[in-house]
Parts: sequence; C-alpha cells; structure tokens
Amino acid sequence: MAKCQHCSEPNPEGLFNCPSCGKKATDMWVANNYEKLPDTTWQHITFTLPNKYWDIFWLNRDLMGLVPAITANIIKELAHKKKVDIGIFLAIHTFGRDLKKNYHIHLSTTLYGMSYDKKMIKKLYFHHELIKKKWKFFITDLLRRKYKSDELILPKSWNIKELRDFNFILDSLYSKKWVVHLAKSSNDRKRNIEYFGKYLKRPPIGETRIKFYDGRNAIFRY
Repeated sequence: MAKCQHCSEPNPEGLFNCPSCGKKATDMWVANNYEKLPDTTWQHITFTLPNKYWDIFWLNRDLMGLVPAITANIIKELAHKKKVDIGIFLAIHTFGRDLKKNYHIHLSTTLYGMSYDKKMIKKLYFHHELIKKKWKFFITDLLRRKYKSDELILPKSWNIKELRDFNFILDSLYSKKWVVHLAKSSNDRKRNIEYFGKYLKRPPIGETRIKFYDGRNAIFRY
C-alpha cells in the first residue's frame, strides 16, 4: 500500500485526502481562500483545559459547541475596551499530537482593527494573564451552571454526590495553571493562511490509521 508523502502513514492511491494529515485538502482550502482572508498581522492563540476536564467534554458533546463563542468573546471584549473591531478565525480540536482526547481551541485574531470612529488601528496588544483569567472564569462558570441545571453527565471516577463535591473539584482545578499559548504575531500572509487551513481541514477521523485497502473497501484502526 502506498504511503502519504507528507506524514508517511498508509494511504491508498487515489484517495482524495490522506485520513491522517489531510494535506491535500488543506492545500486546496488555502488556494481557494488565499485572497479572501485579510492580509494583515495575526496572532494565533491556543486555549487549553486541564486534562481532568477532557472527559466531561466527551460525555457532554454539546459543550464543545458552546466554548468557541467564549474564546471569541474574550478577545472581542478586550478589543471593545480599546474601541476597535477586529477579525477572528477559530477551529475546534478534539485531540492532541499523541491522538488522545484533548479538547482545545485554536483562535487567530487580527492585530490590526477598525476603531469605532473609522480609523485604522495598528499593533493591538492582548495581555496574556488577563486572557487566562477570563478563560478560567468563563469555563468554570459554564460547568457550574450546567451542573446546577442538571445538564451535565459526570465521569463516574469523580464520585460526585452533591454540589459541594463538584465545587471542590472546580475550585481545585481553578487554582492550577491553565495553558493559554499566545504565539508570536505574524504578518506573513502565506504562513497565516496555511495555519488556518491546517487546523480547519485536519480530518475529522484523524485518530485513525488505514490498515487495508483493496480499491473499494478500507479497514481503519482507531
């Protein structure tokens, strides 16, 4: 069986897209969107969660759809205080490099923006620690509200019997370090758009590996 020239995983000849790295789909997306996305300075931000929370998001898939708005609103609120409108691009990721569960958000924001009085503002700056504090607060608040409204399925290993038990875990995790990574800003248009494409077009079955393909049927290990 042929291998993908980019990630070296088994990839049957003729498949539109490598199911492991999605390189061809990414390249096509970049080509189709190169002129559509703003040619400006961007900052890429990765919002991650303590690993103890990963199972909650897999047990409560609806939460995955609520978190992107939280991350976007954090950045929009900070820009609003500067009276500037910005551009935001984001993608959900459900696994890490080791292919294990790891729900996190890749967000990119323009560091140029239009002020409310229609002036172009350059070199915006977003404070790292402030972003982390807001991220921790809004996620903790979301989970607490969902629990109080009896909308959460909890991992059995948590052994939660009442709100006090749940609050104890929330508080202990709140006191830990949460990783929010702010990459160095970039005005390299090609690099920025390739970054978007890589995270947007990574295959939804990226945790799989092809073991067999006969021209019609494929067997995946996952």
